[in-house]
Amino acid sequence: MLRSIKDITSYPVEALDGHIGTVKDCLFDDHFWTWRHLVVDTENWLPGRKVLVSPLHLQQPEVGMSVHHFPINLTKSQIEACPDLAADEPVSRRHETELARYYKHAPYWLVSDIFEPGRPERFDDFYDEHSVKQKLEHMEKLKEIEACHLQSAKEVFGYHIDAKENEFGYLDDLIVEDQTWKILFMVVVAHKWLPGRKFLIDIDWVLHFDWQNKSATVRLSREEIESSPVYGPHQPINHDYLGKLYDYYGLPQRKDKSSMGKTTF
Repeated sequence: MLRSIKDITSYPVEALDGHIGTVKDCLFDDHFWTWRHLVVDTENWLPGRKVLVSPLHLQQPEVGMSVHHFPINLTKSQIEACPDLAADEPVSRRHETELARYYKHAPYWLVSDIFEPGRPERFDDFYDEHSVKQKLEHMEKLKEIEACHLQSAKEVFGYHIDAKENEFGYLDDLIVEDQTWKILFMVVVAHKWLPGRKFLIDIDWVLHFDWQNKSATVRLSREEIESSPVYGPHQPINHDYLGKLYDYYGLPQRKDKSSMGKTTF
């Protein structure tokens, strides 16, 4: 079954022996487009902690008219032993940490007002203070960080999405399949010329993600996307809809998508 990651974020999380917190984020591998960790905010149970739960322990989210739950097949004591978010941070946070180290400033998440009086607002001014060796080491470190391929779903929401010729819209959501936990689609919202309209784009149609500039380019033209089958946030992504979508673009439908059922939110 297909699931909206944006909708899952904030679901209560239930262990085998009781409530433990809420879903805070999803960390995914941008090379294989697979869910790597569920980030759980343990709230009052373990104050201040965000633990990482492997998809191996995730069960299908329970969805009802008034109650949503994300059950996991671990006990509270097992969850307490799970690694913290700091043990496997996404690329974006590792980038911030490396920049903080290089420019010798406190990471923004530890500073109440990073642009307080007397604090420089641009770090470029200090770039020349580093030796050539330090600059090269810094660039190598950034490359190593990007090579880990671990991204935060919450942080990619809002990324600019460009069509082949020009800007199109922004990434609003990701759709994941809850058997393999593979990300199959992006939900993209058009800019002002089609306010509020959403489009479903196969993740395989993305040409390039620019993680530093927070953008992605798809191999479709703006005109093609605008005329594609209408997508609504509560519309089931079933065989009929997928058939129309792939027929419209004249592109083959992958086997892992042809067997998908409806989307649940």
